[in-house]
Amino acid sequence: MFTASCMPQKIIQDKLIDWGLREKPALVDEPSLEQEYNLPKNPTIEEDGSFKMDERKKIFSLIDDFIENPSNDLRKIIMDLFPGFAQKSLSSTKIDLDMQSALNKINQQLFEKNREHYQLLFYFTNELGGENQMLAKQIFSRGFDFAPYTMLDLMSLNESDPLCLIAKVLPSQIEVEDKKDLFVSRFNSINSVKEPAKKEPRVLTLLESCLATIKLELSELSTQTPPINPADSSNPTTP
Repeated sequence: MFTASCMPQKIIQDKLIDWGLREKPALVDEPSLEQEYNLPKNPTIEEDGSFKMDERKKIFSLIDDFIENPSNDLRKIIMDLFPGFAQKSLSSTKIDLDMQSALNKINQQLFEKNREHYQLLFYFTNELGGENQMLAKQIFSRGFDFAPYTMLDLMSLNESDPLCLIAKVLPSQIEVEDKKDLFVSRFNSINSVKEPAKKEPRVLTLLESCLATIKLELSELSTQTPPINPADSSNPTTP
């Protein structure tokens, strides 16, 4: 009997077996009636094309399962299947509504600071293109506000953004003053993990790059907005 804690994983494994992504465990069973009496065999779900789930539904069903029950194994399965699917089914420029929905669901989980969520989201920032990629980057960059060390650790292992340009990515349609506040908050969040980052040189190097990128953005924004009055305690402290 399966306990409540292991049921989600069993459901996922059964689903992968149904889709042909995992082999069904060999069982020693009594011969079926069809085998015993040489009767015509009825097609199984896997053999009957009318029952087969299309690739798009498989991918996004797996992503939904992952969001609810993140695991290393399931993330790797998604990452194995996704490139072929994306090449055939996702636009290189326009937003895909299913992809948008999946990314927004991950966005709602960022505050939980689960490393697996961040890893899949980071993967999408590199694998997607066009508007899908921009949305993934906008959501992933929010991770600096929730789990800055996790962000820096993942990115420094990948080395795909050594200048930390993603640190300057913000949601679209934000006023200049709001951008400045968000950048100040992000700077302070990243700077807050400098001490633990000193124990890992690659993380510290990327941290410094992120701070430099945000400083540059703040410098450019300061030419577009009135200077903040340091005596006004309602304003954040700028770096």
